[in-house]
Amino acid sequence: MSPLSWTRGVVLAGLGAVTCHAEPASRGPVTQSAGAAPSASSEPVPGVDAGASPAVASGPDAAADGGEKRKLAPAPSSTPGTIACEGKQCKLATEVCCESGPQGVAACVPKPQKDQYACEKLGEGVTERHCDEKADCPGTQSCCMTWGCSGGCPPVAVCSDVPCLHGQVEQCLPGGACSPGFRCAASAGAPRGTCVYEKAGVQCGKSRCSGDAPVCCWNAKQKKGQCARDCGEEPDEDRWALSCTTPDDCGGYPCANAAVTPLQFAACMGAYDVPDRSSIVFCRSLEDCPTMNMLGKPRACLPNRLFPGNAKTCQFAGQ
Repeated sequence: MSPLSWTRGVVLAGLGAVTCHAEPASRGPVTQSAGAAPSASSEPVPGVDAGASPAVASGPDAAADGGEKRKLAPAPSSTPGTIACEGKQCKLATEVCCESGPQGVAACVPKPQKDQYACEKLGEGVTERHCDEKADCPGTQSCCMTWGCSGGCPPVAVCSDVPCLHGQVEQCLPGGACSPGFRCAASAGAPRGTCVYEKAGVQCGKSRCSGDAPVCCWNAKQKKGQCARDCGEEPDEDRWALSCTTPDDCGGYPCANAAVTPLQFAACMGAYDVPDRSSIVFCRSLEDCPTMNMLGKPRACLPNRLFPGNAKTCQFAGQ
């Protein structure tokens, strides 16, 4: 099976329009959108292996029998069969978590029927969680935060094939398991995190950008660039902000450009976002190239002199 699981739904191309996607049956219920994906850039919280029992915290916190103080265990790194829901634990088999911190919503409600949403009666923008980590999902699937429209729908976490459909938003519990090659990153004290690629980086001429300077600020006309935290937003048709130039930089996720912005860029994207938003898709072989909504079927994967090392890009019938 190809590293990319491309979907073929018909979608609207215009920015700002509500776009309803027909998701494949193998990916579970149609999902909903929050617009921005959860951040995966924060530092990971040290944890234990997903199958291990929670470690005991080193600091005393609560009184126990005999006058001694009891030590509290940290949040478990894996809870297969349950979904964390703002202090509650929902039963994976029969319930979903409806959650919105700003609205004070946290409830375990019965699972909805197919293509229905369980949380919409509790308020707008309420997240619906069918899982909170890879251990909740069958086989090689992972827990992906995703959505089924681009017009402000609430997010839904659902078991799905990897790459996740929309962005790199695989869910995890701090210290828990992610897909191979990814680790769980979460803010200190956060109840959950997202999975980030351990070898993230991009080739930038003779240098490889990573760590604190993960982006290649590349001048396609001058054929040179430098690594930086970001490349600013000054419009320049010759400059690119490159976070990747191959799916290998993304752990198998697509690497492509998105909607036009002041500064051209390429980044790791969700498998379903690329045909709807991109005009340039980086590839290793023709197998990485999807059928595009506007550009049609792929016809070749060829070196492109605009990018570092003549990185390969997909060529389409409509170009």
